[in-house]
Amino acid sequence: MGLQEGFSRYACDVKDCGKAKYAVPGSTAAAEYTTRSYIDINGQTISQMLCKEHAAAYDAIVTQHDAEFAEFMKGGK
Repeated sequence: MGLQEGFSRYACDVKDCGKAKYAVPGSTAAAEYTTRSYIDINGQTISQMLCKEHAAAYDAIVTQHDAEFAEFMKGGK
């Protein structure tokens, strides 16, 4: 068996998720993980690696937040 280099460890940053794997960057396996970033109330950018399930949950939260923010900017509460 030959040596293949260039693997990275991908792990979901959600506490207690436990999903992690070694994959070649750019591969199908690596695509199961994604980095999401947001800016908190203090202006700090926070980035985290998420598995595909937690990325979908995060996207749903952000979609709801975007709708609430758009309503707020229209003068809503």
